[in-house]
Amino acid sequence: MPSYDDLAKGLTLLSCGVGSGAAYRLYCQSLHQRYFALFSFLCFQVTRSFLLLAIVWWLPRPRNVYAWTWVITQPLIWLFYIFVALELYSLVLQNYKGLQTVGRWVFFIAVTLAILISGASMLPTLRNPHEKVQVIFYYALVARGIMFSLVLFILLILFFLSWYPITLSRNLVVHSVICTLFFIGVSMGYLVRNVEGSAVTRAVNISHLIITVICMTAWMFLFSGRGEGTRMTMRREWTPEEERRLVDQLTAINSSLMRATQDKTHDKTEMRAASDKSDY
Repeated sequence: MPSYDDLAKGLTLLSCGVGSGAAYRLYCQSLHQRYFALFSFLCFQVTRSFLLLAIVWWLPRPRNVYAWTWVITQPLIWLFYIFVALELYSLVLQNYKGLQTVGRWVFFIAVTLAILISGASMLPTLRNPHEKVQVIFYYALVARGIMFSLVLFILLILFFLSWYPITLSRNLVVHSVICTLFFIGVSMGYLVRNVEGSAVTRAVNISHLIITVICMTAWMFLFSGRGEGTRMTMRREWTPEEERRLVDQLTAINSSLMRATQDKTHDKTEMRAASDKSDY
């Protein structure tokens, strides 16, 4: 039976392979611009994994260098998670700018609140004497808040797609499902890590690597140029009357939000103009 180190190295190397394949496929299918956040995440994830493997294999005493490299680059991974979720949201609602704008504000507020709530909920355990690696513990704490927000955000997107009759490309529907599985899997790992402590770190790391390999493989094989032109929906069948009513309802909501955001922008412009006049 392979040791933990051998299994982790093998899965990391495999994730580099499928991640490179997924990024290459996006580029070859001319999808890297439309899914730029996903493409950038794959490139950064692969580069980071190769760098960490190189540190382990080639440096005589890699532990400190590996730890600092992980600590410095991990927040960038979280940023890429956020960008991928926002890109997915923007693509789903690209024809509904009002909903898109308001949803983006709500998302950033939700991420901030989730991090604060996550931190507050774990305050009693911050001085846990059994927690040996406090930096990893705090990182997992912050990550739990971020991932919890992303999971809720992605689930709301899926609920929206399952309720309203919006037609999307096959690639975008596939991307929505993969992101849901990926973020749920990663967030559950962080949750277990926070609750159980460092004793489950290795098991969580292996689970995270397996989830990463599966999702990157799905991105590599299920995305295609043809899939961008194939249209589909993620909803149950509606009658023509119901579908027309829902479309009208969605359009009305979007129009109301567009007017609200435009009025707010107009008010700010007028206040700025009045302030400039008063200076004179």
